Amino acid sequence: MVGAGPMKWLGLASTICFAVSYLPQLFRTYRTRSVAGVSMTYWTIVVAGYVTGWFYVLPLRDPFLMVTYTFGLICAAAMLAGCALFRSTNS
Repeated sequence: MVGAGPMKWLGLASTICFAVSYLPQLFRTYRTRSVAGVSMTYWTIVVAGYVTGWFYVLPLRDPFLMVTYTFGLICAAAMLAGCALFRSTNS
């Protein structure tokens, strides 16, 4: 993992928090099949951020960051797909 000492653990905690922060919204959206109040633009930007972030993470060859960015990208892409799918069924 990139970094050393206590800062490494702060980075680890931050990365885990960001990675799992999407799960409650994702579960709620798929359970209720409702995207009322959810911004498709926001999730498009989040997906774009993870995709471009991969170009930063890949050369670092840090397995933890690779797994975290992949997990975040999957969650954000699933949420974006839910927005597209459920927005059309809720209209």
